[in-house]
Amino acid sequence: ALGIEYGTFQSYLASMAAVLFGALLLAVIKPKSKAIPREAVIGIMYALALVASLLLADKLRGGGAYVSKTLSGSMLWVTWPLVCITCVTYIVLLLFHYKFRHRFIALVETPQAVKNEKLWDFLLFTTQGIITVLVVPIAGVLLAYAFLMIPASIAAMFTRKWGGAVLIGWSAGFVACVIGLCSSYFLDLPYGPSLVLSLGLFFICAVVLRILLR
Repeated sequence: ALGIEYGTFQSYLASMAAVLFGALLLAVIKPKSKAIPREAVIGIMYALALVASLLLADKLRGGGAYVSKTLSGSMLWVTWPLVCITCVTYIVLLLFHYKFRHRFIALVETPQAVKNEKLWDFLLFTTQGIITVLVVPIAGVLLAYAFLMIPASIAAMFTRKWGGAVLIGWSAGFVACVIGLCSSYFLDLPYGPSLVLSLGLFFICAVVLRILLR
C-alpha cells in the first residue's frame, strides 16, 4: 500500500516499526482480572491486525498474492544471505534471552517481584517480534506460529522445569520438522501444510502419551 517492495530493507524497517508499536501496546495493556488471561489480549490484537491486513490487501492490485505469500512464506526461494542474517540474529537473541533468563522467567512466575516490569515485557515482545519479522517472509505466518506454540505446548504437558521444557520442545520441533520436510519432498506435498500437520500429529501423540502416563 505504501509502494514498498516485498522483502526489501524498507519492508523490514516498516515491519520493525509495527513490531515496536505492538510490543509497546502489549507491555502497557495488561488485564487486571485473572479471569482474562494475557494470552487472550495477545490473540485479540493479533486477530485484529490480521483482519486489518486482509481488508487492506483486498483493496490492492494483486493483494490476494500478498496474503498468500504472507501466510505460506517462500521457503523454496530463500537466499543464503537471508539465511545467514536470520541465523546470526537468532544467535544474538538467544544469548540475550539466556543472559537475562531469570528476568523473563520471573515475568511468568513472580511478576510482582520484577522491577521495571513493563520494560522487560516490552523487551520480551520486541525480541519475539524480531524473530517473527525475520521468519514470516521465509516460512509464513501459519508455520511460524505452529513452531512457536506447538512444541512449547508439548513440553508443558510433561515438565514444569524450564531447562527440561526447552529440551523437549526443541527435540519435538526438530524431529517433527525433519518428518514434515521428508514427507513434503518424497510425497510431493506443499512444505508448509506438511510441517504444520507433522507438528499437529506430534501434539496429538503427546496428548495420548500424557493420558497413558497419568
